[in-house]
Amino acid sequence: MIAVEKIQEKLPQGCAAFIYEDCVIQWLTGFYTDNGLVCLTRDSGWLLTDGRYTEAASRTVSSVTVQTSSKLTQDALELIRKESIHTIYLEQSNTSLSAFAMRRKQLEGMELIVTKDLDTWIADGRAIKSEAETKDLKVAQSITDDGF
Repeated sequence: MIAVEKIQEKLPQGCAAFIYEDCVIQWLTGFYTDNGLVCLTRDSGWLLTDGRYTEAASRTVSSVTVQTSSKLTQDALELIRKESIHTIYLEQSNTSLSAFAMRRKQLEGMELIVTKDLDTWIADGRAIKSEAETKDLKVAQSITDDGF
């Protein structure tokens, strides 16, 4: 099971998850961006990022649809409205009070869920390594061993 599917299977029907944390975006998509948003529903997923990253992301990412965006939150909101979604999960551990206040204003009219649920789904998903992750860890350990 790929990382995106691990989160999608936990999302209640009719809900979305907006993920802003760059290391989580990289885990979900395999692509690092310091200006991105992963938007997931049970059946769909998008990586929204600015034009600097779109071409590279499109070549790298296969788990979600890559979309160029200069207004990440607003564009993600438009995507989920097309699916009649009105509830959004946000990461609790990576959402500051000021970021939450800004997102609450941007997402007016939506029900926002900022609990440990999404954080737990992410942590649980990251705890179980894929074959590729296990292989990378073994290579990294071998490099470390050779250094000592």
